[in-house]
Amino acid sequence: MTARVKKYIVFAFIAAVTAALCLLPRAFLALANSADRYWHSESESAGVLHRGDCPLEVTHEKLTFDIPSFPDYFSGEEEFEKYDSSVTAEYTFFNPTEHAVTARLAFPFGKPSEFGNDLKWDDTERYDVCVNGAAVEKRLRHTYCSRYYGDDFNAENELEKLCDEKISRWFFTPQTAVTYYTYRVHGIASEGGNDWSPYASATLPKSDTRRIVMSEYDGCETLSDRLKAGFWAENGKEICVYTVGEPLPKPPEWTLYSNGSQLKCIDGKVELVNTGETSFYEFATSKLPESGNIMPDDWYNAVTEAFCAEIAYYVHGIDYVLNPADRLMRWYEYSLVVPAGATVTNSVCAPLYPSIDGWYEPPVYDYEYLLSPAKRWSAFGSLDIEIVTLRYLTDANGFGFEKTERGYALSLNGLPESDLRFSLCEVQNPKSVHNYGSPLWVIIPIAVTVLIALPCVFALAVLLRYKKTPQ
Repeated sequence: MTARVKKYIVFAFIAAVTAALCLLPRAFLALANSADRYWHSESESAGVLHRGDCPLEVTHEKLTFDIPSFPDYFSGEEEFEKYDSSVTAEYTFFNPTEHAVTARLAFPFGKPSEFGNDLKWDDTERYDVCVNGAAVEKRLRHTYCSRYYGDDFNAENELEKLCDEKISRWFFTPQTAVTYYTYRVHGIASEGGNDWSPYASATLPKSDTRRIVMSEYDGCETLSDRLKAGFWAENGKEICVYTVGEPLPKPPEWTLYSNGSQLKCIDGKVELVNTGETSFYEFATSKLPESGNIMPDDWYNAVTEAFCAEIAYYVHGIDYVLNPADRLMRWYEYSLVVPAGATVTNSVCAPLYPSIDGWYEPPVYDYEYLLSPAKRWSAFGSLDIEIVTLRYLTDANGFGFEKTERGYALSLNGLPESDLRFSLCEVQNPKSVHNYGSPLWVIIPIAVTVLIALPCVFALAVLLRYKKTPQ
């Protein structure tokens, strides 16, 4: 076999593989650089909840979803403030006892919207809690909620987090000592080759009664008796290392490496410039948002719960554990008095955010309302649900809504077995834009790839065999 023939075989192989790659499904290539197509709001509501055994009965509930518009993920603050979709739950309570009942009630209405949680205003100011038509005082409360989409809402567990005192968990108490060490990097050479990316690493003793928090945190290796934590270093950078709980026997000492592989030490220094001590309460509330919408003790309790949720990890980045804003459940808390043998109407209105499924054209907006927690009431009567909207109801999760002039309506005698989920869209039949919707788009390119590659593999095998044959 001549050199020219060998070159042709190799060229043919490269060309065939390139052509085969070009014929792969568009979805395989597009998903690598696509923007988000789905935004989850986690803003479902769960109805009014009560603490302990409450004798009040719900004789009737009316749910009204007022959805004049959809939120825009890419809208600015000014446009987002105009968003006015809401849910109103109106309860008719009856007190069957011979004594007046004062109930402390809580209405959870979800986490901050994923497409609006970086905005600073209070989107609850325009909505009221009313008793017999008159607005009553309500408090906006927050609790830590790491529930993922699809997990069940546990009313008992979530209510336990709604407390008025500063909580203590494990070794995390308001008085737990927090020691901090401030370091400054200097003396690193400006150039060091193609793999030059200076990295600082420290070996720390491991303890079950200590957690370490770093203002700059780029990895940790957990060993049986020690930890190796590190960060990307550059001249002038300052980092702060906090120890929560059991103090370290001595301040961390850092070694500088040429890159994250930690194979080659380099000149430079991570110098300790300050140290001090504070309480865990002060530390936990140090990143409390300045908006004033969140009570300091609620924020402290949420941070404490966040530490406990990540108790298996010994080292944390400061922005994750001290800023649980995207993991907060929002609540209205208020009191209700129902005289003996009397009936009282209580309405609660809250902002309503959907999840946005951008895999449809136009997008589909999914809503969820958790009905199951209402089973905690001593008795529950009828339920009316109305969706006030000009949009199309594309999915009702098995609920038999009827079309009305205002939108859609449903009446039930008692609570259904499942929670309420429904979807709306600008059109009645949105089109799926999944590139891999048809299996043919996967099967055909793979078959073509195999047909092109097989001859090339055969040609290479012949070439290799020819090399081994004595000339």
